[in-house]
Amino acid sequence: MKIKKWAKYFIYILLTYALLVGGNTVYRYIDILRGITYDTRLTQYLAASVMIFYGAIGLVLGWEHFIHERRKDGAWRTDWSKLLIIGLPALVFSLPYILVNVRNPFMTLYSFIGRTAENYWDMTRIFSLILGYIIITSFYKRDVD
Repeated sequence: MKIKKWAKYFIYILLTYALLVGGNTVYRYIDILRGITYDTRLTQYLAASVMIFYGAIGLVLGWEHFIHERRKDGAWRTDWSKLLIIGLPALVFSLPYILVNVRNPFMTLYSFIGRTAENYWDMTRIFSLILGYIIITSFYKRDVD
């Protein structure tokens, strides 16, 4: 039984490592391509790759909760307060580079983020990870009476 637990955690670590390496590889490739072509639109692809890979790491971190809930009997529910109070700000703070080229009312917010954070990329990585974790842990099963 203990070996099965060890193997499960080992797979989680390997998957997390694979996502980190894969995400970093894609990020570096797009960054090099952006430097060669001087195409500033590629910045959006950089941000999307960060959001996808770090969001996936968040999903991996919350996967055990999801599996535990899946085994329960009952109807699926969504914790909307968790999604709105934590997930929505995490989504907004993980999108600065994607939305920076689009004219929108959030530009004031993003200029504020730029003044408060020394490095956008660190913020987008952290908030993307939080977003992935919040999304997968917001679903649970509740007994139907």
